[in-house]
Amino acid sequence: FVSEEFGAAWLTDALHRAGTLPRSNAVARLVSWRRFEGGGSGPKVLFEVEYASPDDKLDTKLFGKFPWTIDENPQQKIMEQGQGKFGDCWGGEINFYRFVSAHVTFPVPRLYFGDLNRESNQAVIINAAVPWPDAEKDDYAPYEVLPACGKCEDYVLKSPSEYYFAIVRRQGTLAALGKTGKLGPEAAKVQWYDYTSKNDTFCSFAMPGHETAMRAFIEETAPHIFPGEMRAGDWLDKFVVQMSAISKAQPDISKYIYQDDTYVGFQHQNGNTDNAYFYRTAAGATECGLLDWGSFARLAFASAFQGSFVSCLAEMLAEYDDRLVCAWADAYHSNGGPPIDVEELLLQYRLVTAVSTYGCIAGVRVFGTPEMKTGLWDKVDSWKAEPIRSNFG
Repeated sequence: FVSEEFGAAWLTDALHRAGTLPRSNAVARLVSWRRFEGGGSGPKVLFEVEYASPDDKLDTKLFGKFPWTIDENPQQKIMEQGQGKFGDCWGGEINFYRFVSAHVTFPVPRLYFGDLNRESNQAVIINAAVPWPDAEKDDYAPYEVLPACGKCEDYVLKSPSEYYFAIVRRQGTLAALGKTGKLGPEAAKVQWYDYTSKNDTFCSFAMPGHETAMRAFIEETAPHIFPGEMRAGDWLDKFVVQMSAISKAQPDISKYIYQDDTYVGFQHQNGNTDNAYFYRTAAGATECGLLDWGSFARLAFASAFQGSFVSCLAEMLAEYDDRLVCAWADAYHSNGGPPIDVEELLLQYRLVTAVSTYGCIAGVRVFGTPEMKTGLWDKVDSWKAEPIRSNFG
């Protein structure tokens, strides 16, 4: 990254080509850089630049992201770029920033450069860096960015529901802007990934039998990380019956949520807490900007809720899910979205939640092996133990 080939000269050329740096200016040098750890889409870097001509309109602290190499993360590389499991990750994000981001009515990072080679699957995206606070900071003025949320670490938040209400308000707003043609003149021209009942990862087919493997994981592999209620035989009997029924119903559920275009529209496909930056208004309300727009496209609204809720605490979701769906709908309607039946949306959301849950437990095939039992589960006392936190995502 700081080599002669990819240093200040390359950045200058890239930003000139993107039109984000005036031809009369240049990147004079890279002041500092460090690898940014977090997320699963690929290696990332935070870096600071100095311009030949200082300009208050130009950000000096930037953020770059790249796809995984096959050597560093073969599983993710194959799933994301080889199989396209999550849609058009890089193309969707670059096109969002290029053509749509200027038209959304909430904060998103400014794009400085984005490029993708469809043949090699190599890509790069450079944005303005979010001004994350220092670790020791504990007092925040209105509109100052709060500490970043770690992936699936909502248990460190004092009131996680506030963060999700902020996210769904943004998602509802986005959906309304899309339905009313307010996402810019190019939004209708871009060849976005075509999400359907057959390729939407949140409601996709999973091989039957995972419920039996999950029961064995709870009873034999790692019983100590589950509450007593879930280890009870009657609960597990009910779990196996319900999960088996959900597996069989998956094709019909997937078709159902895509059969009426009223419930399909532009959404952030992975809008959970670690893909957002939060702040509080002068009135104390929690609001957010959204980042990491990979796979942006039109998809079923019910499915998009999974992208937002996949990392949340189950207890929070069980208490607030209906109110979160209603908050989405309120933002949708208040921003001019055409009428939508909230009860129908809630039904679709819960149907997809059931299918998505079945897809999630498929991971037990990897994490429930005898090797994982002795190498990990026998050594930790909870699902949020440090060995898991330090190697997650």
